[in-house]
Order: sequence, then structure tokens, then C-alpha cells
Amino acid sequence: MLKQFALSAALLISASSALASTQTWDFANNSGNSLSYGNTSNNVGTGSYMSLTDDNIDLVVTGWSSTSSSGSCAPGDASCNRSHSGYDGGDPFLRRGELKLYSGGLGVINGDEGDDNPNHSFDSMYGSSRDFDAALLQFDEKVMLDEIDVDWIGNDSDISVLRYTGQKQNGSPFSTSDTWASLLTKGWEVVENISDMPLNGYYSVAESAESYYWLVGVYNPVFGGALSAGNDAFKLAAVTTTKTAPPPTSVPEPATLILMLAGLLGLRRLRA
Repeated sequence: MLKQFALSAALLISASSALASTQTWDFANNSGNSLSYGNTSNNVGTGSYMSLTDDNIDLVVTGWSSTSSSGSCAPGDASCNRSHSGYDGGDPFLRRGELKLYSGGLGVINGDEGDDNPNHSFDSMYGSSRDFDAALLQFDEKVMLDEIDVDWIGNDSDISVLRYTGQKQNGSPFSTSDTWASLLTKGWEVVENISDMPLNGYYSVAESAESYYWLVGVYNPVFGGALSAGNDAFKLAAVTTTKTAPPPTSVPEPATLILMLAGLLGLRRLRA
């Protein structure tokens, strides 16, 4: 009986530590996907967006770039520093772009671009403005970003991944005076700068923590690293996420199970 209880306790401990679900967000290869236009339920402003649901979790994807000159640069902001490789050409403030859905996945046309190659992708190429594009993945529950898949790349495919460490916002976690560099002082942290993102294959993102908001964009030197900049382009085909669920209330905590097992061992010794 004691052995059976020990086995049951081990199984319960294992189950309580492995309650997680995985979601696959396939932007490119799901015939039911489409873009919407207007104010989303998440209040991220007017523009095109994609809204998906998986495993009872809602996701809204929007496109952003550094395309506005209307704002105030904080002292030392690298995005405003002409001598920094992340300089945004005089219009460093973040604004919504037009999210687009192509056969290879999602791209964005920012306010300084036209619908041509490679400007229709998430890119940092061409022109003096040096705009850096990114996709904002906004979830209604905290999730871990596990993998990224791209189905089209340009001359280079370096990617920056960031997560927001704060709580859910009533709208976008950006302000009109934010630059890419200023985000690092407002609750955002760099998860990984990926060199030469592979084509047509899921890339495992560095492990971090769950978040409501994730950024997947072209590599930006203001996020650290020493990769080449200003020559990257990609279309975002899919991502996978993991949601860790709290253990059911009916399952005893591991510490409780250990105490119960110790009590039975003591009882057995007293009877011996």
C-alpha cells in the first residue's frame, strides 16, 4: 500500500508541475485568416490588424515602425543619436503601420514606404529614414513566446525579440513619444537578438518569462548586440506560445504530499 501511495504521490507531483498548453498561431497558412481595419477591442488605435483565437486565448497583431518626427527625445536616446547605428533618420517616434497579409506571411507598410519589395515586409532597408519595423503581438493572457517561423526574407534576416514586463494595458503599451530605445526604460526587455533567422523552419526563442505583449521585429542596434543593421527584411509566418495554467485546486501541493508520505512512513515504523 505504501508503495502504491508513493507512486500516486509522484504522479500527482509530476502532473502539478506540467500543466501547460501550447498554441500555434499560423498567420500565413490558415485559409480563415484575414485582416480587419478599425479600432480593435484592445484599443491600439485605428489601422489594420489580425485577430486570432487559440486555446481560449485571444491575440491581436499590429505593425509598428519608427516613422514620426512628432515627439520629444530623452537625453541619451540612441534612436535620436546621429552617431549611433540605431539612429532613425530624424523621425524616431513609434507609429502604427499598415499590416499586410501575403502568401509568405505578415508584413507592414510604414508611413514612409510604398507597397513594393522589400518595403511590404518587416524591414529596415532603403531610404535615408532607416525605419525599423516590428510586429506587436498582444495577448489577453500572459504567454511564453516559444518559436518563430518566417517564410520570406530579404538580403539579411536578423531579428530582435522583446517582451513587456508590466501588466496588461488599456490599449497599446506605447506612447506617441516613445522610440524603440525608450522602450527599454519603460518595462520592455530584450529577449534575444537573432542572427540570420532561418527560412521555413521554427526557430526556438531564448527562454524568458510569460508576457501579455511581445515584439518581433528587424534587428535594431539600440537593443544591443553587434549584428549588421539596416539591411534586414522578413515576413512573419507563424509563432508558437505556451500558457502555464495554475494547478487544479483538487490536486494536493507537492509539499503536502511529501508530508503525508513522511507520516505514513512514521506510522509504519511505530507498528513494526
